[in-house]
Amino acid sequence: MSDSICGCSHSFDEHDFKKNENNEMKRPCTKCSTCDHFRRIGAQSGAENRVREKNDKEQARKKAEEDENRKAEELVRKKEQNRYQRVFHICDIKNLESIIEKGLFSRVLAEMKCPGFVSIANTEIVNNRRSGNNDRPNWTTFASTYFEPINAMYYAVRRQYETVIVEFELDLSKPGIVITDGNAATGRPTVTNFHHSNFVGIMESLKKLWQVRYRGPDNFESTDEFQEQRRIYQAECLVPDNISQDCIKSIQIAGETNYRDTISHVDDLIAKSGLSIKRKIMYYSPPKVRRE
Repeated sequence: MSDSICGCSHSFDEHDFKKNENNEMKRPCTKCSTCDHFRRIGAQSGAENRVREKNDKEQARKKAEEDENRKAEELVRKKEQNRYQRVFHICDIKNLESIIEKGLFSRVLAEMKCPGFVSIANTEIVNNRRSGNNDRPNWTTFASTYFEPINAMYYAVRRQYETVIVEFELDLSKPGIVITDGNAATGRPTVTNFHHSNFVGIMESLKKLWQVRYRGPDNFESTDEFQEQRRIYQAECLVPDNISQDCIKSIQIAGETNYRDTISHVDDLIAKSGLSIKRKIMYYSPPKVRRE
């Protein structure tokens, strides 16, 4: 019968008892030198299948582990790519001397420590930012900057005030820094930080904004689309209490200002500070900050 035939094609009776070098009992074939133990054809096939399945599972496990390791390494790489960022603060030029001398304060501290502080923010929005709760802190205790300063706020204040844009370079991994995917005081923005799982996704999305200039309502099919643009172009980087003046990289001047007087004033403040700050002139039609 087939169940008495070994995989080597010889019968059970043609296999003899014998111990191997490890003192294990085997039943080698007496008719051939390649078979060291009797194995029924079906059992041998089943054993081979089980071994094959086990090997396949182990290979799949190793591949999944390698894929996870690659993803983790890629995430670490992208986090480091996004760690240092240029961020921007829009202000009246009257606030610039204080910012260069002392750094950028939160609104709460600016109102306390800077007697000449000029607020250019919408009062209703400031009140929304001040009314913290369990889900949202009091944002006025943070120094506020934008990732993309040519946004709804800029267009709202650029003709009412003599505005300049202060550019900072920040290490986003520092404790307490909060990043939002839109205006912190509008709706329920997604909040992240350098150590959060959604940090890379939000930062990669924000980078795409920098490639496309802010557009007016006539460029959108619906009001909802325009309002969403307004929200996301005001994505913020919020730093507890203050940002050091050592982080300032440039002062950017818009063409709408009193050009020559503004340039002279800014140059004097920079020279007086002794800091390595560049003075830049923004692009026009429409305006765009210089990121280089």
